[in-house]
Amino acid sequence: MFNACCGAVKNERQSLEERTARLQTEIAHEHDTESRVTAFKAELMKFAALEVSNEEILRDMIHKMINRVEVHKDGSIEISYNFQNPLKKGA
Repeated sequence: MFNACCGAVKNERQSLEERTARLQTEIAHEHDTESRVTAFKAELMKFAALEVSNEEILRDMIHKMINRVEVHKDGSIEISYNFQNPLKKGA
């Protein structure tokens, strides 16, 4: 009976350790996502705070923010930024 109880406790412990590892990974990922969102907001606020009346300066700023724009055959548009998009998975 002792061996059966001991085995059950070991299995439960292993299960809890695996769950702990998964939860720690999720917490780290959530923190990373949160920091990317914060950085994205900061970049966006810098851009939004500038009231640019000169079109040349505005065009230059947009060119600095956007790496490339792809228009696909189905009409969808993909924008590649020069900074990380925090809302994109794996960014």
